[in-house]
Amino acid sequence: MGEPFSFDRLKKRKLVQWGLAYLAAAWAILEVAGYVGDQFGWSTLVGQVLTIVAAAGFFVFLVLARYHGEKGRQKVTGPEVALLTTIVVLAGLALSMLDTPEESALAEREAGYVLPTVPDDRPSVAVLPFGNLSVVQEDAYLAGGIHEEVIAQLAKIGGLKVVSRTSVMAYQETNQNVRQIAAALGVGTVLEGTVQKVLDRVRVTASLIRAETDEDLWSGSFDQEITLENLLDIQAEVARQIAGALETELTAEEHALVGAKHTADLDAYDAYLRGRYSQHLPHYTEEDVVRASMEFQRAVDLDPTFALAWMELANAHAQQVFFWTDTSRERKEMARAAAENAIDLDSPAPEVRLALGLYYLWLNREGDRALEEIDRAEEGLPNDPAVYEARAQVFELQGRFEDAIAEHQKALNLSPGDAAVLTSISWDLWTIRQYGAAEDYGQQAINQAPDQMWPNLMKALAIWSARGPTEESSRLIEGLPHSLDWVIWARFWQRVMERRYEDALTALSDPDFDWVLVKMWAMPKALFEAFAYQALGRTEEAGASFDDARALLEMEVSADPDDPRYRSSLALAYAGLGRNEEAVLEGERAVALLPISEDAYYGLPFLWDLAAVHAMVGNHAEALDGIEHLLAIPSWLSPAWLEHDFRFDPLRGEERFQAFLTRAP
Repeated sequence: MGEPFSFDRLKKRKLVQWGLAYLAAAWAILEVAGYVGDQFGWSTLVGQVLTIVAAAGFFVFLVLARYHGEKGRQKVTGPEVALLTTIVVLAGLALSMLDTPEESALAEREAGYVLPTVPDDRPSVAVLPFGNLSVVQEDAYLAGGIHEEVIAQLAKIGGLKVVSRTSVMAYQETNQNVRQIAAALGVGTVLEGTVQKVLDRVRVTASLIRAETDEDLWSGSFDQEITLENLLDIQAEVARQIAGALETELTAEEHALVGAKHTADLDAYDAYLRGRYSQHLPHYTEEDVVRASMEFQRAVDLDPTFALAWMELANAHAQQVFFWTDTSRERKEMARAAAENAIDLDSPAPEVRLALGLYYLWLNREGDRALEEIDRAEEGLPNDPAVYEARAQVFELQGRFEDAIAEHQKALNLSPGDAAVLTSISWDLWTIRQYGAAEDYGQQAINQAPDQMWPNLMKALAIWSARGPTEESSRLIEGLPHSLDWVIWARFWQRVMERRYEDALTALSDPDFDWVLVKMWAMPKALFEAFAYQALGRTEEAGASFDDARALLEMEVSADPDDPRYRSSLALAYAGLGRNEEAVLEGERAVALLPISEDAYYGLPFLWDLAAVHAMVGNHAEALDGIEHLLAIPSWLSPAWLEHDFRFDPLRGEERFQAFLTRAP
């Protein structure tokens, strides 16, 4: 029988003393863990687990003291085992009820924003990359070109769902079988093929396979002399055979579009394919842009009536203007001249209309004109995700972010697992402050392309807006190549938002780093250094760095007075130097050059910088008005981000500013 309860036995076992000692030790450990967690951004889940473990441990400790507190009483008894088991089970139940960060984010998404769905029950096909059997490696462009053109012909058939080239290129080298690939891409059939060029002949083989049964629905082989007529006939015939095998009837308009010629010159078509090949290389670089432009120029030199090549040439120039890599008057004129040649030809081809829509968007941000052309293109390209991505870009320009998300979803239906589309959805969700969903889509993009910059950076940005800089956002950023401009910018901001200003300076230590030049900002290294020195209270060094930045930025503004990025950064440099009126004037000029009425997204950085300029020069009311405006419209600014932006430190004693920090995002 068990011993009767008595206070004498509790005293003898010193249960109270041991209990108090345990509580004191546990409290000390939890305090230390809390401090360390704050410094390193640990999840709240860590603290919750430690607290439950400590609580359960207290009762385990009491049980052990009760049964083994006296010398010679070391035998384990049934009641002791029962009590210990009960405590462990209850602790386990408590732990199982905790939400992980992923579960919390999921709950937020389920309770909040719901993304549109895109039902699609059409017969579906994925055209896998064609194998290149040519002996000469330089002929690989032909296999890539024929593969792309087969997809392009199929994209014109509205009765089929055709997976994009971007999605299928992930399976260029894979060990997965047809069934696995089809399941991942959400299709019922898969087309496999090879291309072999031998001297002046080309051999193309293709087979359409039903994924579920591995059954050949159609197969064909084409061995012909390389002429433009033959190449186009092969591509069109493959598309028609697939449609027939999937019992999809083409309309009269689709019959006319499939196999339609853009040029009658084989060499011009070859140059066009080479240009497209350069455009589609991974990590499309400035050198690739130049190479693509040269090939498109060669195509139109060979055939001045090649409207699609003219438009691709125009857009190779217009893209450089839109992304601020070259906004010179000469570059704009080259884009206009090429586009005018295409427009004069008045081609009804949907590919030309889509390219023209992008031209209107990229060169002059003419959203309505762009949409007109994109709508016309969709009639002939119902399966081309580029149509929906182009429309989404226009909607983003116009501030129609939810409409943009719907278009991205249509593109994703045709381009499953496309990291670029997933990242774009994450970007738009971030902008409308749906942070849980933004993080989720960012993570999906990371799963598809773990080494690419934008998926990782996009998730880090969503974290900043949701809850400020964290250990996770730091890990995402630090894992990227440190030489990239966006990564330099993000590493600096992660550290200054954490008030680690000395560490922020080390993020700028690469001797080859002089400028951050991205679409949203153009900032010299000296301006970053000036901010860090200013935050550290190193006044002389801050002043010298602000002045170095001023000199560099004034030269750039003089060379390109219409680039708002340089003017906005110059405003910050002037503010740091105490040249208050000039600072506000330059900031206002930057906003006027690209107001959010013209570009609802890429106009935001200049509003943000102007608010910071007002804060730095002591215009508190104007700074607070600017912040309130940014919090009221779609933007990345949130209470969490604002709390960690050191440039607004002069406003922290203002009642309005403190109210902003408690506002729900």
